[in-house]
Amino acid sequence: MEATNSARRSGGPLFPVLTGRLKGMPPERVAWYQRARIQVALVDAVAQHAFTDTTVAELVESAAVSKTTFYEHFASKEDCFLETYDDIVARVAERVARACGGPG
Repeated sequence: MEATNSARRSGGPLFPVLTGRLKGMPPERVAWYQRARIQVALVDAVAQHAFTDTTVAELVESAAVSKTTFYEHFASKEDCFLETYDDIVARVAERVARACGGPG
């Protein structure tokens, strides 16, 4: 499976490009990939046509996961958005800290 990553424009992907098969991977790694694919799908969908026009059905189709899997990771579309936003902010903060030579 592969997910595109529109966040590559500035300094590399915030989320990894996901390729390959998940069979044989430990369940926690499969869950990590599923969650990341959903988050990449959310970023792409919101960039294309805004949060309000994004649907869970669109996210599960784009991420190639079931609706059940979506709800195993997120309570709602809003929850997915907020958790994805928090993850992006944390990753950007890490990059800024590294670029500035450390925290503070």
